[in-house]
Amino acid sequence: MNLEVYSELLGHRSDVNCCAWSPENQTLCSCGGDKTLRLWNVHEKKEIHPSPISAHRFYVNSVAYSPAGDILASGSSDTTIKMWSTTSWAVLATLSGHNGAVRGLAFSPDGCLLASSSDDTMVRVWDVGSHRCIATLEKHTESVTSVCFAPVGWLLVTGSSSGDVILFDCFKKTSVARILRADELGVNTVQVSPSGEATDSAFSFACAGGDGIIRLWSVTLTPAGKSECLEDREESSLPHLCLSPFCSQTVQCVLSITFHGGKKFSLVRNMGGGGEELTQTTPLSVN
Repeated sequence: MNLEVYSELLGHRSDVNCCAWSPENQTLCSCGGDKTLRLWNVHEKKEIHPSPISAHRFYVNSVAYSPAGDILASGSSDTTIKMWSTTSWAVLATLSGHNGAVRGLAFSPDGCLLASSSDDTMVRVWDVGSHRCIATLEKHTESVTSVCFAPVGWLLVTGSSSGDVILFDCFKKTSVARILRADELGVNTVQVSPSGEATDSAFSFACAGGDGIIRLWSVTLTPAGKSECLEDREESSLPHLCLSPFCSQTVQCVLSITFHGGKKFSLVRNMGGGGEELTQTTPLSVN
């Protein structure tokens, strides 16, 4: 594979914190420490009107396009989220509720929900139409650096500076699974695979952080009591996670784990229905 720099887009006067492609891949939006959003026509390699866009008081840390491309969301260290019309570039709404810098943003696959993560350890879910917060998810203990939706639309994957990855049911407002210390030096980003392999019942996600390692996870959603271990892929370093979307005080999640990098994972069942915790235990001998 031969990789070359296609273009260098110059304009920001401070750190560039995040970039997002519009759904039609014609426009790139970037944001940064200069408190601005900037829009770029990548093919013509130039900044386009009405860039630069200024509305936040402090650093802009995250941007995300809705699936239809009609809305852009931006999250800032001023603790607010702004929703922009990509037609008029007017502010449609300013979402307030976080008590710390907003670090991550993600729209649901149908565009009806927006998830945000923050230094206040919270994940919030917003109704895009009414601009109301419909869920506050509180299981993380440190800054939640990244958030993304699974293809099913109700499942959120979140990563924290503590190194934990937590999967949430955003409608039941509960954690479904917790991967403790997925990265010993903190998780910087989580991303769900956009490949054609993703379905309503199975998807993959990656997490990356301070230890310089990208870890891949495979998730299969099954009815409780009917969960089976996944077959190992050719890459023996891929951990596999199997869980149920039907978690309650009476119906527990069912998870099955293989190994990653010679480490075994143990399951700690929470009988109160609050999800599963995964911890690394003794090294697993692999023949």
